Amino acid sequence: MNNRSAFCSLLLSTFLCQFVLGQSSLEQFLGADPGVSSSASLPNSDEARTMFLAAADLIGAVTTIDFESLLADNSIDVEMPIALDSVLTLSGSDGYSLRISDGNSMMNQFDGFATSGEQALWSTSFGDNFRTLTFDFSEPVNSFGLFISGQGTAGGSELNLQFDDGQMQTFNLNGGLGGGAFYFGVTNFGTSFNQLTITQDNAGDGFRIDDVSFGVAAILGDVNLDDVVDFFDISPFIEVLASEGFQAEADIDGNGVVDFFDIQPFIQLLSGQ
Repeated sequence: MNNRSAFCSLLLSTFLCQFVLGQSSLEQFLGADPGVSSSASLPNSDEARTMFLAAADLIGAVTTIDFESLLADNSIDVEMPIALDSVLTLSGSDGYSLRISDGNSMMNQFDGFATSGEQALWSTSFGDNFRTLTFDFSEPVNSFGLFISGQGTAGGSELNLQFDDGQMQTFNLNGGLGGGAFYFGVTNFGTSFNQLTITQDNAGDGFRIDDVSFGVAAILGDVNLDDVVDFFDISPFIEVLASEGFQAEADIDGNGVVDFFDIQPFIQLLSGQ
């Protein structure tokens, strides 16, 4: 054991001060590129996505669904949950029409386009307003992001994104009459959610969704990744701390760095506080 490891062990055994875990930290990422008709020029959206992924990677393992592996032109019955991933399923209210579109489908600034590859999820609604799309996660997640293109060209349609992390969170995702694309992402360190809903207030407006990313929440303190926080996590915690490395499960205070400020809350987790 090197000197730093020995010092870390000493701190773990003697650092008994009281520590109150920080409140959840909600952060939004939004970038819009009005009027663009393809993924060739999305500087603002791409920047927002880059920032979102960097933040999401710090608090959990991130998965991105780009719809490239799904059968193109395949209509989806959204009233039946569709598994997009082992963790994520998608369902919708009556009146939504979804299908996987490829490069042979109509793609432009008004109807949307694929933001990576050739395929995207094409969504249109009809009938009454306020149709919903619901993303359900079988494991708690604490980050979510996606590209939306072609939205807002029919009657000033709005999308409302809502999830419940113990306190209902709502975001208005407004497009424009010129179409284009935007990226929206949210990270919520310290608090997770299992469901997220998008509501479209004006039926008839079609849009595309692509590159849906979500991060499964890390179990803080579970540094050995056995789904339990116990004394078997002490040694790997010391290793991360001593090596000046990073692991989301060891970053107890959520500041993006594993350092001595994580020792107090780690001790609290071990003691069940």
